[in-house]
Amino acid sequence: MFFVFFAKNPYHKTAWELLDYVSEQWRKKVVFILQQSDLTKPEELSRNTQRVKDYASQRHIESPIVFATSAELENNGNEEGSGFREVRGFINDMVTGGETYKIKLKSISDRTQNVIDELEHELKSIQRQLELDKSSVERIKTKLAVGEKKSQDEISKLVDKLAANYDLVAEQIKSDFSAGFTFPKLINKSVVGTVNKNASIQAWIDQIKAKYEPELQVSLEETLKEGTHHFLGDIKNLIDSLIQDLNTIQNYSSNSHLSIQVIERRHEVFEDVKQKASKLLEDAEFINTLKSNASGVATNVLGGAAVTVIAGLFMAITEIVILDIIGAAFAGVGILVSGGALYLKKRMIISKISKKLDSDKTKLISDIKEQLKFKYTLIYEEIKRVFGDLDDYVEKEEEGIEPILKEYRTIQSKAKDLLELMVNS
Repeated sequence: MFFVFFAKNPYHKTAWELLDYVSEQWRKKVVFILQQSDLTKPEELSRNTQRVKDYASQRHIESPIVFATSAELENNGNEEGSGFREVRGFINDMVTGGETYKIKLKSISDRTQNVIDELEHELKSIQRQLELDKSSVERIKTKLAVGEKKSQDEISKLVDKLAANYDLVAEQIKSDFSAGFTFPKLINKSVVGTVNKNASIQAWIDQIKAKYEPELQVSLEETLKEGTHHFLGDIKNLIDSLIQDLNTIQNYSSNSHLSIQVIERRHEVFEDVKQKASKLLEDAEFINTLKSNASGVATNVLGGAAVTVIAGLFMAITEIVILDIIGAAFAGVGILVSGGALYLKKRMIISKISKKLDSDKTKLISDIKEQLKFKYTLIYEEIKRVFGDLDDYVEKEEEGIEPILKEYRTIQSKAKDLLELMVNS
């Protein structure tokens, strides 16, 4: 390919930009012609010729060929000074001297190398983007793991708080029973209770039950409501944060050289995950778990557990106390003595009540903990299922690019061997 410049001013920017494109994209052999050399002084022509060679070398054109020509001198019969004799000689050597085939082969080789270079550039772009996406997916997985660990810790703290509230009410129950197990009060309940059932020992037990049954229920429910509200709110915030991360990742690319196919596939996967994650917060069943005002979750988890505990507790207390009274009656002692017998067994009865409270607490707190763990496990399994598609995408992309890289290296090696063969032949 011949590039023609004015000998007086071969520095035209547009021409050199075109040369950059031709040299890089077409990989053509370039010959430079400095026309109208007769209008340039010899020293200026020599200087401009050298500058053209320097410019060409800067653009990785090895051993640049430069001819200075003058159509004016040629037309006036000065073939020696016109420079066209050298140009014709060069063309003749290329055509008839076998150089044509070498040039064609070199041109084919250069175009092949150009394709290989573009393929390498594309593969490197894909690899860079894949590494960025892989790193981003790992950050999402880490954030999800941190969120899950935080939820576990919150559940543990909530369970500890529930246990502390239970202990507080349990101590009050034991305190009320202990205060009622004085000798005068028991004798009074034993005597008066035979006439007025509302003043009997059974009525006294029922009064304590009526007092603490709702108190325990409300105490546990309020604590559970507050804890689950915070716990579920954090999960919603986590999902929102992950969706925001997806938006950032989806809109970020390492460069603009990725093929349309790669860009579309990547966009499709990230958009699909983002939509699924967004729909989690719209899904009726899932959102009911997060959005049941926490009170719904609390009621659902707690249910009538506190009522059941209180009912079972006081049924056991009634059996303990009443059996002692019946035992005293069968022993042939009077009512006064039976009341006194209860007083003497105060420590034993309080101990039984304490053990019953402890055993019921263990079961109640364990049941609540299991239900909360089950609930949060379901939530995180669903979140992981959605965001797991990102992991699958990165894994498939890694598996897909490996055979392409292997094939590319084979092509690159063969092209290199062929080029060396051409150079040495």
